[in-house]
Amino acid sequence: MSQIDQVLALARSLQLAGKQPSIALLKAKLKSVPMPVLIQGLQRFKSLSAEELAALIPQVPVQPNAAVEQNEEQSELTQLREQVKKLESAYNELAQRVAELERNH
Repeated sequence: MSQIDQVLALARSLQLAGKQPSIALLKAKLKSVPMPVLIQGLQRFKSLSAEELAALIPQVPVQPNAAVEQNEEQSELTQLREQVKKLESAYNELAQRVAELERNH
């Protein structure tokens, strides 16, 4: 299967899963395929007729394991919470320094 065929099959899989095929989604799944090939494949996919789309056989399973997806979301949420705490701490330190500088002037 050529790289273009891989792009077309994945785009069809994404479409069947209810997702809009995009360069970002394609690149995430087909890391070894060069960007120009992804762009060309997506352009070709978007120009296919309904009959041609129906003839495409999805090759790559798209529906992720729900538990894995949930763990990834939890991990991302935890990271974001930690980042917010660090930003709040940095903000408070800066606010104190500004207040101190204002008192000294």
